[in-house]
Amino acid sequence: MNKIMLLGVAILAVASFVLSDTVFTKDGKTYEGKATKAPGKVIVETKDGRVEVKEDNILLISRPEDLVPLTAPASTPVSLPVVSPTPAPSIGVSRFFSSVLPKGIEQPESAVFLMMRKIQAAANEPMPADAVVEFDGWRAAAHDRRRKFGNDWIPADTFVRMKKTHSAAIADAAASFKQIKKTASATNPAQVKALEDENKKFKAQGVAKLRHAADAWPDKTLREFLIGDAETINGNYTLAERYFFQCRTGCPLVAAFWQGQAMAALELTERQLDAVAYFIEAVKLCPASAELFKQLNDAMSKVPGTRLSNPAYL
Repeated sequence: MNKIMLLGVAILAVASFVLSDTVFTKDGKTYEGKATKAPGKVIVETKDGRVEVKEDNILLISRPEDLVPLTAPASTPVSLPVVSPTPAPSIGVSRFFSSVLPKGIEQPESAVFLMMRKIQAAANEPMPADAVVEFDGWRAAAHDRRRKFGNDWIPADTFVRMKKTHSAAIADAAASFKQIKKTASATNPAQVKALEDENKKFKAQGVAKLRHAADAWPDKTLREFLIGDAETINGNYTLAERYFFQCRTGCPLVAAFWQGQAMAALELTERQLDAVAYFIEAVKLCPASAELFKQLNDAMSKVPGTRLSNPAYL
């Protein structure tokens, strides 16, 4: 059950930001995540944690469900050609727009909004040819509601299909793992053997579904997490830890990634202290989790007595 809980936490922490809201502030900042209005402020649950923005500092909140297909800007102070959707956006980083586009921006609608502000502010400045191409690429991506995954730009209908396949595989994996029963309920050796064989079958089915879910989802981080989870369940702890390490290196503020590496390291010889350190990082990020505190205590109890004086333990 710990594996299923771990899986659920990471999906909520990572996959929920695939189609997220974008909050633009008057002081030039941009936050992407789930935006919720509260008295006098807006709370944004970003991939890196919670951010509170004062209501009077908000310029715009862009929500994916509110977006309309974009064929051309409503008003443009410079002459730009109207473009039709392209299979993939031609997006680069021109010097003209480099000061307004945040590094790693992945929502074309947000990019078009910021670029339009730049165009309006520089109405008397000639727009370079590479900037026109860049703007057209972002505008075409916004028209198709594409989202960036790795090096690919995926249109909305493809994303929906992939999400359905991914969600179904996750549900199937969870259902298989729930079928695993404790052998303590058996009353004789024959029943124990039968339960063990049945549990192996359900575990294999669950792991296969996790791998299928990973293949169905284009986001590299979540894919690595799912593979790491599958390898942990399979007992390939060294390989699993490697995948979790890659996840938490890319997204260090997601508690489940630290938790995954801790769970894998705990099963490796002489790695209990490392596991304790990873669990501590997870607890820092998610202090309200009783499950994490329990896992941390269990990990500390497994540290060999000869290493209790290690500074990392103290």
